[in-house]
Amino acid sequence: MNTRQQSSEAMLRHYTFDSSESAKSANILDKNTDTTKKISVVVPCYNVEKYITDTCNSILANSVHVDIEVIIVDDGSTDRSAEIAQEILTKGGVPTTIVRIPNSGLAAARNVGLHFASAPYIAFLDADDLMAPDAYFHLYRLGSTENCDQVFARSSAFDDERYNDFEFFDTEVWNTILSGLTERAFNPLSEPYVFSTEPKTCARIWRREFLIENKLYFPEGKIFEDIGLHIRSLAISKKIGIVDVQGLLYRVGRTGALTLDRSKKRLDVISNIHESLITPDVQGLTNEAGAFALLGFMRIARWCRGMIDLRMKKEFDIALAQCFQHVPSKWVDALYRVNPREADKFLTVKTKGQPIGVAIHSAGTWLSRRLHKKRVSGMPGWKNLGTDTPAATTSAHRRFHFSEIRSFGPALAMLPLNSRIAFLSSHSRISALRIARTRPFTTIYVMDEGSDAITSELKQQKNIFIFKELSDLLKEVTAQQNHLDMIDLGDNATDELLQKLQSIEADFIVGAFDPLSVHNTANFLASVRSKVSRGYFLWRFDGQRFTYSRSSAGPAVSVIVPVYNILPYLDQCIESLSNQTLRDREIILVDDGASDGSALRCDEWAQKDPTIKVIHKPNGGCASARMSGLEAASGEFVTFIDGDDWVDTTMLERLFGLSLQTGDDIVEGGWCFAFPSGATDDRTTVERQQCYLGKGGIMRRPKDLALIDQPTIWRRLYKRAFLNKQKIGFDIRLRRFDDMPFQFETLFRSPDIAYDDHCMTYYRQGREGQDIGATDEKLYVHFPIMNMLRETALNSGSKDVFKKFLIIQYHTHAWALSKIKPELKDTYKAYMSRDMFGPEQYGGALTNLNRLLRIFPRNRIRILRIYFQYITSAKNMSLPQIHEVK
Repeated sequence: MNTRQQSSEAMLRHYTFDSSESAKSANILDKNTDTTKKISVVVPCYNVEKYITDTCNSILANSVHVDIEVIIVDDGSTDRSAEIAQEILTKGGVPTTIVRIPNSGLAAARNVGLHFASAPYIAFLDADDLMAPDAYFHLYRLGSTENCDQVFARSSAFDDERYNDFEFFDTEVWNTILSGLTERAFNPLSEPYVFSTEPKTCARIWRREFLIENKLYFPEGKIFEDIGLHIRSLAISKKIGIVDVQGLLYRVGRTGALTLDRSKKRLDVISNIHESLITPDVQGLTNEAGAFALLGFMRIARWCRGMIDLRMKKEFDIALAQCFQHVPSKWVDALYRVNPREADKFLTVKTKGQPIGVAIHSAGTWLSRRLHKKRVSGMPGWKNLGTDTPAATTSAHRRFHFSEIRSFGPALAMLPLNSRIAFLSSHSRISALRIARTRPFTTIYVMDEGSDAITSELKQQKNIFIFKELSDLLKEVTAQQNHLDMIDLGDNATDELLQKLQSIEADFIVGAFDPLSVHNTANFLASVRSKVSRGYFLWRFDGQRFTYSRSSAGPAVSVIVPVYNILPYLDQCIESLSNQTLRDREIILVDDGASDGSALRCDEWAQKDPTIKVIHKPNGGCASARMSGLEAASGEFVTFIDGDDWVDTTMLERLFGLSLQTGDDIVEGGWCFAFPSGATDDRTTVERQQCYLGKGGIMRRPKDLALIDQPTIWRRLYKRAFLNKQKIGFDIRLRRFDDMPFQFETLFRSPDIAYDDHCMTYYRQGREGQDIGATDEKLYVHFPIMNMLRETALNSGSKDVFKKFLIIQYHTHAWALSKIKPELKDTYKAYMSRDMFGPEQYGGALTNLNRLLRIFPRNRIRILRIYFQYITSAKNMSLPQIHEVK
């Protein structure tokens, strides 16, 4: 046990308040007065039990290098977030303050944390994000040396679902400002480019007195609270710093994240911009700095607008135009010199919904710039105000530069303080040395077959154990325990190397491999996955990166099969699933109250195949059966197979391998019609022509085509975490065609679909009782289904998705008219016209008429007839509701 573990429990304080206001006004008599603390880290917590351990581990790794205190603000959590944080931090010897308040929002929690902070510098870290292991040390060193008001580190983001990390848009901004230096301290006005950077509160440290003296508090009751504070703080700062080290690792896409909110709360971004824009500090910016601030405002506003409900875009545009009336005209002049295209866009935004006088003034500004101003592209150079070359930094082998640490993804920040890492290639020695110095309480096992200066450095590091033979290294690892926190495979991993690791498991595996050195990329990735409990980060020599985050402890794939009175076809279906080459699977047969012996046959199959589970339930329809199976599923991926169809025995293995290679939430294979005569019609030959070769040689089918195709959910693999996050399932009120809303909701959120051009699913035709054989009032179910699709399309915020909905709506009704009984056609046509042009349709009847005429130019007469029927006889009709349909 190391000395850090043996230390007595760190000082712990608890406070509970009945409101955030009482917490901010509290007289803290026992406030931490330890002057050795350099940074107060404020961590607001609200139901982040799943993530708080990783966040606290990243803080502990930083506490080894710089003295910090942590203020956990429990913002009304209903889980154990605060308790978990307390256990980890106090065990690690970090002074911790727990402040409990009723739920008041992120901004209020941060302000409360500022009130309780005592160190000269303060950092804010959201409880689902991470900080690189020694980032706070580098930030504090520069800040204290140069007396900076705030100091930034480099940042990257990572996907919560698969740990795939990527740069923020402002990476090139910081590259330009640094221009090859490892760090800089400067006056913000000397580098106006900095005003266009991402408003990431957690990517920096602030001088605490600077925030308090200038009353820089977060606007409470709003989301996107960082934006205004970012620009104001830059406008007020006399000196800021930037260090070229990895700092914030920002988690994106997690369930419940505020940035995913699509409600009217997204208009908060405009009020936050407005409140900062009207302050004297911001209004007093130089023209050049103001131009770049305007670029930042426009980019954030554009991003927020892109994710808002279509029905709220007009309100958003008007509010933003009113906000931009406060932008000084000199900023616009400067923006024309810096980026004329964005200046044109600004004037367009500024005039939306405004009086004619505003439009005339903006038009005059635009005309004068076009006629009399010379366009100048590019960014301004340094003006050399402030300090360009601060005090010397640590040597290169002691610190990770921004791009270098990213080869480990977020894993390095997630590891516990007393972790164990093995480096299986001598080519990774320098990385091992740097990690050993960054994480002195981590035990490092490293291969070193040579004897040089690096070997000498390794031997001097007390937490490094050196081996010349891989067998000796593995023997030492397994002598302790068969688990490592991370394994670095080196730069040429092979199938044989993985075989040698057969008895060892790891949280994370990183490394690189040559596609010529492994038998099959998909199988290699599956082998790596079988050894990790959390994830992997692998590079292939052609430059492609493969990342994976384990989202379930269960099998790779769950197959869900609804069963209802299909006994003659059931054996063929189950046999094709039982013989799958992928053994890491579960097959869930859902007996939906079958009365023909199908239920008994399911039980018989379960006795023969241990991967088969059976659920017996009263009859509720296919949607009800699929939802029961989905709720019982434990696999990372799920697929839905109809009990009267059958599949190729390699289907699951192929699609699972494809999912590992792409990291996509949805992948698909080819399919065939299967007719009673025994003939098949392979649709793969048609779809293959629609595909193109994407990254890594993967075939992809454009989602625009997949989205408007007939529902074929049974030939795809869906990541279960994706379905849970997006709250996608089956509406159990639907008795048929429940696959249509499911397909629409999944595919519009997907990129172009990764495609395996092998016929995998055989879709049986001509069976009595199939939904597609309905010809009566059962087809009226299309109207509540269209309402579901419409709501999904509008909430997406995308006009293109709404256009796809219109195409589906038209083709679905046309298909139904071709199937329905003659005596019901007139009624269906009336309902159809009401559905296509009624008040629920976005934009009104005339607007949608114009849309449909543009989408279907060859069907103009038919569309005009439908519209004429709507305005003459169907306008006041009520559409069938879901509970009224047979």
